[in-house]
Amino acid sequence: MLELGQHLARELNLDDSVDTLGRWIAHHIAELISAAEKATSKKDRLAAQKRAMEAILRIWEHRESLPSYAYPLARYDEILSVMDHLRPDNNPFRFNQIRESKIEQSAAILFDRLTRLVISLLFMKIDSFKKPINSEASAINTMDEDEKRVLDHFDSWIEFFTTATKPKGTRRNHKKKATSELDFREIALELINDIGKETAALRTFLEGNT
Repeated sequence: MLELGQHLARELNLDDSVDTLGRWIAHHIAELISAAEKATSKKDRLAAQKRAMEAILRIWEHRESLPSYAYPLARYDEILSVMDHLRPDNNPFRFNQIRESKIEQSAAILFDRLTRLVISLLFMKIDSFKKPINSEASAINTMDEDEKRVLDHFDSWIEFFTTATKPKGTRRNHKKKATSELDFREIALELINDIGKETAALRTFLEGNT
């Protein structure tokens, strides 16, 4: 719990923050933790730890409204609002390559690539996306099961990107990348290139069948 308090104090006390309340909360938590660490007797230390933990829990109960990235899911707000609608399983043009027409095949590919492109562009907007997840371990461990499932959901999207943007011949030996290793700008450019090629092929097909 004190590690969670240290996480909150660190995130709410950013140098460029203009949030007065957030900075006050950060200093308050830091003072409570410091008092617990400096207490000389066991009785005083336990009392100080109790005060610190009670304050941290009260603040954590309102984690969704905390400024900065004190709440680990805060950085994903925009992505969460569109992610469920853009899942690959929602592709209305999923096809059997043998049975479906060229138009349906192209539509399926374009839906897939455009879906990935939109999500990759949203990921690019997250300033601290490359921040090591270890620094948030105390906060993540304190979240409820639904919140943890959301974070797991993001892991599946990372796998979705890393496997989809590699040539088919290299996927078998491709190892899952850590979030911090992904270059979403590079991924977006690859997807734009794929979309351009598929769109040109579809245009040629349509013009040849008018």
